[in-house]
Amino acid sequence: MTAKNKGKNMLNLGKELAQQSKAVLNLPKEKIEKLRQAQERDARKTKLLRSIFVLNSNGNIKKDSIKNVVAILDNDPIFKGAFQYNKFSEENEITKDIPELHIKKGSFIDSYDDEIANYIENQSDYDHTIFNKARIESAINIVSQRHSFNPMVDYMENAFKNYDKKRRLDGFFPKFLGVEKSAVTSLITRLWFMGGVAKVYHPLTKIDQSLDLVGSQGIGKTTLLQNLAPMGLYTDQFNSFTDKDDIGNLIGMFIVNDDEMAATSKSSFEEIKRFLTDNNFKYRPPYAKYPKQFTKKFIFARTTNDRTYLKDKTGTRRFLPLMTHKSLQELNPITDLTPDYVQQLWGEAVWLYKQAKDPFLLSPKQTELLENHRKNFEYVDSAEDELADVLYNDFHNADFIPTHELMFKLYNYKDTKIRNLMENVFNYESGKRGYYQGKQVRGFKKRH
Repeated sequence: MTAKNKGKNMLNLGKELAQQSKAVLNLPKEKIEKLRQAQERDARKTKLLRSIFVLNSNGNIKKDSIKNVVAILDNDPIFKGAFQYNKFSEENEITKDIPELHIKKGSFIDSYDDEIANYIENQSDYDHTIFNKARIESAINIVSQRHSFNPMVDYMENAFKNYDKKRRLDGFFPKFLGVEKSAVTSLITRLWFMGGVAKVYHPLTKIDQSLDLVGSQGIGKTTLLQNLAPMGLYTDQFNSFTDKDDIGNLIGMFIVNDDEMAATSKSSFEEIKRFLTDNNFKYRPPYAKYPKQFTKKFIFARTTNDRTYLKDKTGTRRFLPLMTHKSLQELNPITDLTPDYVQQLWGEAVWLYKQAKDPFLLSPKQTELLENHRKNFEYVDSAEDELADVLYNDFHNADFIPTHELMFKLYNYKDTKIRNLMENVFNYESGKRGYYQGKQVRGFKKRH
């Protein structure tokens, strides 16, 4: 461009600016003032935004900077306060609806990244910058972690604060499910509810027991468990204790119920035991590159209509059975177990937990009480009955019983069956040497 042309362009630009200034001066004073205020607001906004962004060499917003996306999510009114990390579910959550972007309050959905990227790209304030999916995801993680919360801790604290100091727990299962009111019912109720409190405040607390509600269908066992879970954090949607999809369904839940023992019936005792005792679970979410680990924060329950459901006597201490009776039911779990009533129950549970020096340390008397109670739910087969008769009639109070003599008297049953009963039910050790009728033979020796 020649010097002559440059001069001509500058002259034309000067004329245009002069005309614009003249047009503005001809406006009413009110409109001029509003225009001035708008320009000042825009200038302040631009200055503020530019002060929080990382810029490239051209003075534009740098598109490969996570910090820039964080700045937008933290300061843009449409996003401000929308992203938080839920410590209970161990997942990011959206805490408000963003209707402009079709984003709904609740769990984060992958497509929301695209909505956020599209919004930023369309904003002139952000130089129409295009941020990739990875940087948006990283920024959301950073912002969410800075604004973490725990809804279950908040719930328990509020329940404790509003607890009216009336005792409801000891009579809860008798009133709502017709369970016998007794010392063992109170003990089981307190253990299970305080277990829930412990899992909220101290998730690594070892809670390896299951509340087992036993009785006919239609009394409301499942409904009761559903209503006891604050904020609907309940599930019975799983069919095994090992499948990754089933494990994924338990994340963020507070009460997990093996309804009608569907998963139990398909699992070995070792799988059930591992599920109850493990404090951490690993699983790989759909489309995820790496497996995730989450801490177990739920309490476990099962329902069944089979009274003699305890088949394996070696691990029954993990199960806390309660027998329900429809004829003794005073209140209905559907209509009477209201959110306010549930809050009072958990308020009492928090109060008990805070009062107790060691909430889960049982006295010898309490341990014996539970052991005797469980016997009412144990399955007894014919082999056990016959073995008990033989031990009483033929080897009463014997410290040593020869294997060949015992097996001869119980020839209808397999040796392994008798050996298992002797070791796990009648407290004998197998494969020991002892004397019988003056000869040294192999047999069973009583444990002392």
